[in-house]
This record gives sequence, C-alpha cells and structure tokens, in this order.
Amino acid sequence: MTPSALFSRRLAKDAKLSEILNKNKLNQNYQRMHENAVCRTCTSTTKLFTQLYCTRFANSVRDEMTCEPASLLMRTLSGKAAALRLRAALRSSDTICGMDDSGRFYSNLAELHSVQTAERAQYKLANEIWWADGGYGGCSTESAMIGDEGSAADVLESVKYLDDMHARLSLPSLGLAVDAGAGAGRVTKHVLLPRCRDVVLVEADPCWSALSQTYVGAAAERCRFVQARLEELTIGDLGLTDDSAGGTVDLVWVQWCLQYLTDADAIKSLCTLAQVLRAPHGVMLVKENRPFHAGPDPRLFRMSTPSGPKRRYNITRPDAHHRYLFQVAGLEVLDAMPAGETCFWTLRKILPASGPPAS
Repeated sequence: MTPSALFSRRLAKDAKLSEILNKNKLNQNYQRMHENAVCRTCTSTTKLFTQLYCTRFANSVRDEMTCEPASLLMRTLSGKAAALRLRAALRSSDTICGMDDSGRFYSNLAELHSVQTAERAQYKLANEIWWADGGYGGCSTESAMIGDEGSAADVLESVKYLDDMHARLSLPSLGLAVDAGAGAGRVTKHVLLPRCRDVVLVEADPCWSALSQTYVGAAAERCRFVQARLEELTIGDLGLTDDSAGGTVDLVWVQWCLQYLTDADAIKSLCTLAQVLRAPHGVMLVKENRPFHAGPDPRLFRMSTPSGPKRRYNITRPDAHHRYLFQVAGLEVLDAMPAGETCFWTLRKILPASGPPAS
C-alpha cells in the first residue's frame, strides 16, 4: 500500500472515530430525556438506557444485570466521592476494582462492565487505527509488537518457563499449538516452532498476519495462518474439531492480547480456545502484564481509553482480575509465576466431574 493510501485510510478511520465519539455524546443527551425507556435486552423498565448501555453479564460465578443510565453512571465514577468508594472497596479482599486514564474510579466489576459495553465500539476502532499505524513503532518488527527492544529477553523468559512447566507437569511431547494473537509471529518463531510439531497463528490485523507468513521463514510449511479477531473466533476458523477425545491442541499460547479486550470479549475468547485443548494434558499458557510500576495500589486494574493520552484501549489487570476471567471461562489455574511486569499462568479446562463407579 502506498504512503498516500495509508494516509487516506488513517484520515478515514480518524473521521469514523470522531463520528462514534460524537454519536456517543448525542446518545447520552438523548437518553436523559427517556429515563424510563424499556431495555430491549432485559425488558427492565427502571431508569435505564437503550440496548447499547444495558449490560447482561451472566456466568457460572454470578448472574448480574446492570441497567443504569450511562450518563448517570459516568458522572458517579468521577470525583472525590468515587475515589472514596474505591478506597473503601480495597478494604474487601474479594473486590476487583480500579481506575482509568480519564479520571474514572470503579469500585466493582459491574461498573467496569457497564462502561466497557457502552464504549466497546470506540475501543475497537481506536485500536484498529493504532495497530494499522504500526503499533508501538520502533526500529524493528519486534519492537513494534511489544513496545521496546526487549524481545530477546522476553523470549528467553518464555522459553525457560515453558520448558520448566512442561517438565514439572510431566506433559507429553507438544504436537499442535495455537498462537492466539500472534502478531508478526514472534512467539511462534522463537518459542513454539522449536518445541511443537505444528502451529496455528491467529491474528486480527491483516498486515501483521501477512507479515507473519514470511517472518517465520522456512518453517511456514508447519504453520497455518488464520486472520480473525479472538472474540469472534470459532473452532471452524482454526480448521480444528472438538472431537470425542476432548480436543486436538496440546498448547494454546496467549501473550499480551487479553489486555486489548474487554472482560466480556476476553472471556469469550478464552472459552473458544479452551474448547480445542486436548484432554487431559492440553494446557493454555497466558502471559500478560500486571500492575507493577510505581503508582497506584497494585491490586487495582488500570485502564487506558481512546479519550486518554494513549488514544487507545488497554487494561492492565491484577492477578485476582485475571483469575476471575479464567474461572468464568471454565479454566483452572495449575501454576502462576510473576516475572517483572508480567505474569505467567498455566491453565487447563475444568473437566466434568466423574460420577460414582457403577455398582
């Protein structure tokens, strides 16, 4: 694509993002006049918004319904009172709470999920623009993917953890692996291909997906390349089947992907990926950032939004928040290891409990 074409595409996406942001403001103003409208999702009639602002978040852990006017919710998340509620929430050991870069404080997950649902379209478009512009930038493919020149150190760290985990759990040899959110194929090339027979690379951005086919080199013949968003992925997209043996994949690798997804989309992605794990030894290895640098309490999640200084969506979750996502997706944690600003989790899908032996 020529530079002029790239520039034109950027302008078009910028215009679309502005349109969504302005439409969001108009929706909020419009809904203030219709506080008793009926929600088309849950049919509740108590002070709520239309379907865009109604969140139904049902799962095995809880079944919660939040139908609040988005404008009211946004106002209550900012200011001194919201900060005090957040401080109070931290006194409870089982409360997941946090803040974002636009001055909003979230004292529970229900508030976060309501905002993520309302602003999801903005997040998606802003991140598409950001990745199309080259991601983190830098002077190499690796730095554009991860934000610095630390790819070699990251690879060594991942290799050591994978090899140690493989030996510690006495896993069989690794056949088929899935690199979920593969980018240019960095993890596939340096971590997975030397240890797995074949790899399926799943990447949403068409440019990064195309680049991965050359980046992995001659080993591309052992790879299958799938362009798809993780939250929209199906088993059919992977060319796999959830057969009677319990799946066909020995290892699913998820690194620095969940942070760009809302909680609902992260759970949906994890559920799909869990389905293809081979029972009982197939595992999912997740490597994501954690609150690490000096600043607010490390128990808090921290969210960047398109209206903030980074101009994109990103959320750094603490351990408890990640474990919530895993549990809702039907995954159990076999092992967890903090590693600087990141953390490794080794997961296995929760198998149905076997019944009593036949008499």
